[in-house]
Amino acid sequence: MAPLTDTTPEKTPNYNAALRDANRLDPAASFVLRNHLLLRQGAQKLAAGDYSQGRQQLTQVETDSPSAVQASLLIAESYRLEQQPEQAKDWFLRTALHYPYRTETLFGLLSAANDQPPEKTGLALALYDKAREQADFALTQLQQLKQNDLIDPLAVIFPSSLDEQVRQAFLQRCLHNPDEDLLSESSRLQEAVSSLLHLQQQRQALAGQLQSLQAQLEEYQRQRQHLQNQLSRLATQQNALESQLIPNNLDDDQVRIRRQLGQLRNQVIRMENQIAFIDRTRQQLPAMVDNLNAEIRQLHEQAMTQLKSSNKAVQAVLENTYQAYYGELRNLAAEARLQLAERQAMRKP
Repeated sequence: MAPLTDTTPEKTPNYNAALRDANRLDPAASFVLRNHLLLRQGAQKLAAGDYSQGRQQLTQVETDSPSAVQASLLIAESYRLEQQPEQAKDWFLRTALHYPYRTETLFGLLSAANDQPPEKTGLALALYDKAREQADFALTQLQQLKQNDLIDPLAVIFPSSLDEQVRQAFLQRCLHNPDEDLLSESSRLQEAVSSLLHLQQQRQALAGQLQSLQAQLEEYQRQRQHLQNQLSRLATQQNALESQLIPNNLDDDQVRIRRQLGQLRNQVIRMENQIAFIDRTRQQLPAMVDNLNAEIRQLHEQAMTQLKSSNKAVQAVLENTYQAYYGELRNLAAEARLQLAERQAMRKP
């Protein structure tokens, strides 16, 4: 694409065709590209001196798009170029309201304050104070973010105790870091965190399984004891019946006794099998628990390795962006205080 300041017809892009092409993309890409094209088209018209048409294009940029801040600042700047300080001031304030704590909006507030003539010193003071207030608040939030010398990536990537608008302003700068791809790194970090959360769920499930197995073991123990008691009674019955047997005697009573003995022996075999099953299960359980714990440890080590690796890369992005953002905010706060003091001195009789 041609630079924003290019106004020669042969270098002017065909924005209408580009916008039509953008609509064929998937919704997310179309949203970003469409608003970026509107921004460039509006900026092109402003560069050519067509302020009215340029502002008309820029007001079509959607407020939740990545191009919205620049579009709003360009509208404010167009009014400054047309020597309309009131309208410029209104747009700078509007931008600061909708997109607070961003250094470009604070620069805009200072510019609008500098444009105010001596007879509007009160308005200039209000604009300087607004810029100072936002810069100071963002600085305080950033200081809290780095209380332990290390920035918690999750406090920046996800909603946290950090003021949401400051977090978004800081995250926006991180995402536009020219040296690192925070989206890619934070994606890996998020995967690592998700893995750890999954492991936590697995541990909880394992604890539930162990508790269930323990209850099952206790139930097995009760069943085993009950079976042993039954076996003892059956053994007594069996001994009593065997003592009544008469060899080679097949009358009705002897047949009944032999039938009862057969039933008792079958019961004994079933009970002994049940006891053997319970004993095998009790012997296998410790190995099952050890295997589950070993698997959990292995997964945890893998997740922690991934977390440390991705966290280190994310930390580099956050640290570099933090230093730049903090420095700019500190300079803006100092500039606002200086200008505020100078205007207040001029106002005194």
